[in-house]
Amino acid sequence: MRRSVGKLAPPAALSARVVRAPSRSPTVTQSSQRKAAPKKRKSARPTTVRNAAPPPPLLFVVLVGLTGEVLRRRCVAVAEQARGRGSDAVFLIDDASAFSHLRWNSLVFEYLPPPKDRALISSGLQWDLYLRRRARLLYEKWRPASIVAIGPAARRFAALMPQTPAQTRPKPPSRIVPRLKRWFQ
Repeated sequence: MRRSVGKLAPPAALSARVVRAPSRSPTVTQSSQRKAAPKKRKSARPTTVRNAAPPPPLLFVVLVGLTGEVLRRRCVAVAEQARGRGSDAVFLIDDASAFSHLRWNSLVFEYLPPPKDRALISSGLQWDLYLRRRARLLYEKWRPASIVAIGPAARRFAALMPQTPAQTRPKPPSRIVPRLKRWFQ
């Protein structure tokens, strides 16, 4: 038996027909490579303790001008006294050789370049202005309850620090916050 073969369709008729390729496994695209957003878990919110104890008062100890063993003994003695009174101590030193000792005893400290190093850096810089700014910056950073100066050089530096919070200038308002307010309105 012979089958009859019909006429072939014209080329225009073939182009109108949609030809699908055989199905393949799904290909990886950039959009499928993106990780799905992690599912949000319901976690317990951190509880705020309304009657929490305020942080302990901070004692700022200026030990500028002291070096070697005298500095080490004073640091340990003042830190023990501060802990005994329930406060924390921050030390201001100008002796770089005491870093390892202070770190070993887990003491918090700030460093100020000593006068001999200041002379080596540059004599043209305004060191008095630098010291005044640094004193104010340290005071604003730590906000100590009291300042203790041990030694004559330390007393001169401590005199540059404001003695009461009323003497400190308020922080300037941020310029970003008003912009954000305008953006979200």
